[in-house]
Order: sequence, then C-alpha cells, then structure tokens
Amino acid sequence: MLKKAMIVTAISLACFSVATPILAKTVKPTEQQIVAALLAQPAPKLKQCARMGIIGYQNALSGNYLVGRKDLPKNLVNAYAWAYVADERIQATGQKKLIKGQKKALDFISSKMSKTQITEGQAIARGVIKRYSPSWPAKPRYINTQFPAQCTINLNG
Repeated sequence: MLKKAMIVTAISLACFSVATPILAKTVKPTEQQIVAALLAQPAPKLKQCARMGIIGYQNALSGNYLVGRKDLPKNLVNAYAWAYVADERIQATGQKKLIKGQKKALDFISSKMSKTQITEGQAIARGVIKRYSPSWPAKPRYINTQFPAQCTINLNG
C-alpha cells in the first residue's frame, strides 16, 4: 500500500525541488528519499504544513489518505480533496511539468471514485482553500525560500 502512495505522490511531486519545502540536509536527497520522508511525517505535521499552503505536504497528505495508515485512515474523498488543493497551488506556479504531474495524480485518484465522491472532495477542497489560502503566500514557495521551521524535513535520521 505504501508503494502505491509513493507512486501517486511521486507523480505529483515530479518537480519537487521547484515547489516544496527546504530540507534540513545539505546534500541533495533523491526524489524517492524526499517522497518517503514526506509520507512518513506524523499526521499533525502533515495537516499543519498542508494548511500552510506547502504543496509537498498537501500531496503527502493526499497520498496517505489514498492508501491509509494508522493515524490517517484510507479515505478517497480526502485524498482527492488534498490533491485538488495542491492542484490549485500548482496552477499558480505556471510550471507545465508540475501541472501535468498533478493532473495525473488527480485522474488516478478520481478513477477510483464515484461522481458523488468527486463532488464531495471538490467541496472539501474549496472549503480548505477558502479557510486557509488567505494566509498562503501569493506564489507557491520555492526551494530557496525560507520555510517555517515546523515544516522542514530532517533526512539525517
């Protein structure tokens, strides 16, 4: 199950270094290490950083909801909702590769859902965007930008 979440998250994080938080490690980690580290973050951290508008966390939260884990039960509606929120942020980047990757992630998740579930996921996403986006930076954050300390990822173990 974790492998499926990593695949979906990897698709949507194809250009991770462009649109996600800085890492505490100075040596550039592989995309697979980054995805694994994001997926493994505790649920409260995932939710907090996703609500702060950080795309990588939004997609990691989506990936965890897609397959489920002890502290984030499987929920396709929430998986779709967070992928949809991330898509809104990714659209603002203008990065065609990111946009294409996120569309693949949304299509993958929605292929497992009914139209009613998709509509519910979109409504949840719009609620998240309405509630939290006023505090998001106008442009999605990039790798060389200072990110909140609580959202850094330590890959040093």
